[in-house]
Amino acid sequence: MDLMRRDFIFDVGIVSEDFDNAIDLIAHSLENGLPFTLVFLNSNLLDYYYNRKLDLDLKNENVFIFPDGIFLDLCNILFNGKRFKANLNGTDVCPKVLDLLDPEASVSIVGGDSDLHNLVRQRLSGSYDVNLGCLYSGFFRNEQEKHAVINDIIEKNVEVIFVAMGNPLQENFVQELRDAGFQGAAICVGAFFNFFVGLEKRAPRILRIVRMEWFYRFVNSPRRLFKRYFLAGPRLFLLVVIYNLRSRFRLSD
Repeated sequence: MDLMRRDFIFDVGIVSEDFDNAIDLIAHSLENGLPFTLVFLNSNLLDYYYNRKLDLDLKNENVFIFPDGIFLDLCNILFNGKRFKANLNGTDVCPKVLDLLDPEASVSIVGGDSDLHNLVRQRLSGSYDVNLGCLYSGFFRNEQEKHAVINDIIEKNVEVIFVAMGNPLQENFVQELRDAGFQGAAICVGAFFNFFVGLEKRAPRILRIVRMEWFYRFVNSPRRLFKRYFLAGPRLFLLVVIYNLRSRFRLSD
């Protein structure tokens, strides 16, 4: 399916649409029962991809890659001379996806603990018409336990699954799910449900508009996010600059 415009960073095609068109893309796939995987690409996930620690096939045409964060904008300026049309992060997009779900569609979640699952059920029952079935923790003690969950998802004919394990675990889990024969919609949501039920607060709107939500999250979790934002991020950006310069020199030869 190729109904979207994409900009390429490295060899990864990232959706370059405004918010409404991006939601229409998801709606089209859900309405027509088309299998797709939705990924929100931030600097952390791009770093895993660049270092070959990501199993999910980002080049598959049924993998929709949405740009998330100012880092992706900076990379797109280097590669393509422009910013992305919209910051398509999971916290904004996923509530719209919930609105689009067929009330009869079987929906499951992988990731989070029982307390989070209970809060999600309460929030969904009050605001959304979602047929929420099995909820799995995502904290697998071994490969056997993980494969048991994968088999259970397929045997129950789950149609839409939200995977909230953090990257790259959630993306790699989805690839294993696909390899096992899953034909539904898989959405990699990271910490979305924490925001959804109020366990974590979002940045003020002004910070979101100027793409500085990452800084708000860092201030609230400095130990956890320092390495991601101030070590891995700048290192990856330097690699992007070098890659881009080498590509331009090759084209000029």
